[in-house]
Amino acid sequence: MKYNFTVSISHDGPGQSVRGPDPFDDPATKKTILGFYRMMTRLKKGISFNSMMNVKNKSRKAVYDWFVELTGDPNVNLGEGGIVDAYDEEGITNSLQTLQEHFEYRRISFADIFSTNGQIGFFGQLQKIDNFVNSILTHADSKYLGQKCGMDNEHVLAVDLRGNVITCQNVSQVEVSKNGENHLSGNLDDYDNVAIKTSTHWSNRADCASCPVLHLCKGACMFLENKFWDISCANAYSDNVPFFALAIERITGYIPTLIKGDGLPLERQDIFGTVYEHKETVQKKVIPIKVVSEVIGEVDGVEIYGKSRIESV
Repeated sequence: MKYNFTVSISHDGPGQSVRGPDPFDDPATKKTILGFYRMMTRLKKGISFNSMMNVKNKSRKAVYDWFVELTGDPNVNLGEGGIVDAYDEEGITNSLQTLQEHFEYRRISFADIFSTNGQIGFFGQLQKIDNFVNSILTHADSKYLGQKCGMDNEHVLAVDLRGNVITCQNVSQVEVSKNGENHLSGNLDDYDNVAIKTSTHWSNRADCASCPVLHLCKGACMFLENKFWDISCANAYSDNVPFFALAIERITGYIPTLIKGDGLPLERQDIFGTVYEHKETVQKKVIPIKVVSEVIGEVDGVEIYGKSRIESV
């Protein structure tokens, strides 16, 4: 309160089970959090609930309605709001896997905003549409477009409390990135030798420059590679193409259903899956799995856990 900190509480609303235990299941914790929320809003301090979308949590409006019911506040501020990146195997299981899931997600995403005139609490997502409209009207050149996370900016560093420079806030200093480089990029005590070697800017990805939603997606996650990148890219496309359609509708009054583009897969040209017939790729046999996390290191006596991995049961 003294230093005007903004507080963001990570919670996925009706989809919280994917993230982990629900703190609102404990009456005492629920009372504390809601009391704090009401105090912050009454004093006009910054506070939000930050939710991520995934294959089991497809509707932003459902998330908004859940938090309105929880707080009694129709002006509840919701942060994040994008679909998950496949940082690890658990992220893959929470990603959109089938064409049906992709098309369903796009239709829900479009309808959530179009049918409510944007009354869904996710102001950051609505701002993306405004920014895209502006980029169209001003003919913004992609060469000035930064990475989604902003970590490609030379004036931005992710630093832990020990001065270790890491790729971004989603990783730890003991992790190895998908390209085989360590996420630990140096320390502020030796600033001149800090070097991040784990990132790939969107301009160095094969298909980003020609992607119709580049100005919305902004290259997705910069440190993912191989299947983790492929799945995250597909997630990001389905997350952003409804915003593309909403922006075009705002400018022209017409809702686009098809994006013609050489080299653009049919499932990406067909925005809502209503133009072409799409055949699903045969899915591999589903087997029981469990997600495990293991200690991969220790820093000053504190155990550090690696990214989750999946084991068959």
